[in-house]
Amino acid sequence: MILLSISFSLKHIDHDSADASLTDDGQLLVVSNMRSGFEVFSIKGSVEAEPEFDVLQDVSAGRPIPVRFIHGGQAFLSGTSHGQVNLWAIDSRLKQPLVMESK
Repeated sequence: MILLSISFSLKHIDHDSADASLTDDGQLLVVSNMRSGFEVFSIKGSVEAEPEFDVLQDVSAGRPIPVRFIHGGQAFLSGTSHGQVNLWAIDSRLKQPLVMESK
């Protein structure tokens, strides 16, 4: 297993961040923030991150919301402060709620 430590200074973020995920190829970074939901950045060079788009998510509970890239960086999975799970497609920016059936 190879461990990689990366430090970014995201000058575009002026609020608290809760969680982040970097694609395996290091080209995209998604940041869960405590203000509006999620921000997706493209990584340029070794330390520059360029904003791509924002995804609005209810963060009114004031709790950190986890986020992880999946499907080879084509989507990211996120939770909500209300116990829901969503899948967000990078290309279309569409949200797919994941329904969990209780038994």
